[in-house]
Amino acid sequence: MLKQTILILKEASKIMLNATDIQSKTETKSSRNFVTEYDKKVQSFIQERLAKLYPDVVFIGEESSDNLSPYKH
Repeated sequence: MLKQTILILKEASKIMLNATDIQSKTETKSSRNFVTEYDKKVQSFIQERLAKLYPDVVFIGEESSDNLSPYKH
């Protein structure tokens, strides 16, 4: 499972490495807290992929408010 988790994270890193026009795709969460479209995409990607690998684990992430509930498919 560790190898599969590492592969998921490596795939997710490609989303950030291919990010373009980051400045126009950035939202302000507070005066010192910013989130990009790519942050949200990476979190969603990781959450969905890990939920398939670990279906009973709760995912806690930074970029959305629904992170405390298990992601079920």
